[in-house]
Amino acid sequence: MLDLDPTITFWLVQAIGIIQVVILSASFFFKVKWKIMLWLTFSNVLSVIVLLFSGTLSGALLVVGATVRTIIYFVYSKLNRKPDLAIVLLVLVYVTVITVVFWDGPLDLVMFFSLSLITISTWQNNVTILRVSYVIDGLLLFPYYIVLGAYTSAACQLFCAIASVISLIKYSNTTENPIHISQRFISANKNLWGSNISNFNTFDMVVSNNGDKTSHCNYCVLKDYKNVFDSIQKIKEECKNNNIKEVVYFPFNTRHYNNETSLAHTLNMFFPIERNDVLMKLIYGFNMNNTKCMLKEVEFKEVDETKIFDIVELYIKCYFKKDSEKELTKSQKAEIQNLKNINLTDEVNGYKFCAYVAYYKEKPIAFLILMHNAIESFITKIGTLPLFRQKNVATALLQYGITNQRAKGVQDIIIVTDKNSVSEEFYKFNNFKEIGQGYAFDVTDIEKYQDFVENNNF
Repeated sequence: MLDLDPTITFWLVQAIGIIQVVILSASFFFKVKWKIMLWLTFSNVLSVIVLLFSGTLSGALLVVGATVRTIIYFVYSKLNRKPDLAIVLLVLVYVTVITVVFWDGPLDLVMFFSLSLITISTWQNNVTILRVSYVIDGLLLFPYYIVLGAYTSAACQLFCAIASVISLIKYSNTTENPIHISQRFISANKNLWGSNISNFNTFDMVVSNNGDKTSHCNYCVLKDYKNVFDSIQKIKEECKNNNIKEVVYFPFNTRHYNNETSLAHTLNMFFPIERNDVLMKLIYGFNMNNTKCMLKEVEFKEVDETKIFDIVELYIKCYFKKDSEKELTKSQKAEIQNLKNINLTDEVNGYKFCAYVAYYKEKPIAFLILMHNAIESFITKIGTLPLFRQKNVATALLQYGITNQRAKGVQDIIIVTDKNSVSEEFYKFNNFKEIGQGYAFDVTDIEKYQDFVENNNF
């Protein structure tokens, strides 16, 4: 294709392949989609050069299309938007036309399938599908580049496949199952809430150890939906033994109308709802909207135990609407004591606390507490002083915390908040999607439900 000395061409191709390995290695450190797209653009440009030197015009033209696609995806990612379906269809049409018009043999089909696969997988926001597609893509292009003699580019593709497999293994425990998320959320916050958790076969019991008898701190999480009536009877018995209100927490998937969703609404026919939670997760690779704080003199920091009293002060003012700890009730004081006791360095229940504070002229005005492990992070508490609200302080602080979490390798950012609340609207606007809900049912009176189960009477 290019009239150069074969030896020079060979070593140029190998050198470019090494640069590709470096670029793709760097891309794996990013958790924000637009940054990944940017680095993939650089890699695609180098691929075009490699293919031209290797004598395949069709392959080079196909990757030109892939480069344009990646640039378009990059722009959409910067805007926190999913690319339009029309973009995907246009790229697929381009790939098909180039393959047919510049057909150079069966080897062209490998690049055709590769680019079609990546075009579709990078368009959607399912990270598992994305990683699987990169494994398949790497295994497709490894022999492709070997045949062309671009051995370092082949090694680059193999590296991508291996890295994607490692990522799949690392994040294999992630799930959008509402039951599992609720269990992990409760376990992660056990010490902050001052709760004891008892595990039974079909449910977990959460009981406050600070004297708080409200249903927000005392309830049972149903985790087996096969014999719900029997489980509720056992829950009622345990609640009576612990002198707490008989409340069953029922997490369910709201995106698919399956058996658990139907069961949740069936139970609502017979039991009043104590509260309705919504489980939300930040869309993979997306950022918060409007993250720029409106106040220039605000500084965001990750803090340690030396700043715990800044968080305590903000917590009292934001959550309890009091000016000092002296004005708090007994249960509120116990909650504050739990906050004072949190450890920001050690791992507890498989999770670590992370605390972030926004300072205005060196005075604390907003705080954020997250709990994370190696793969996911729960937003636990966030608050802003009333005077500084509506200034994007909380949004910017949350984005600061999310960026910090991503740097630690965290993939999923999850929040559990009240359904149909201002908080839900805030997170929905900022690219969090609903992945489930949780109903907390008061099952004190079970007579009507029992008649329905045993006699089909309603």
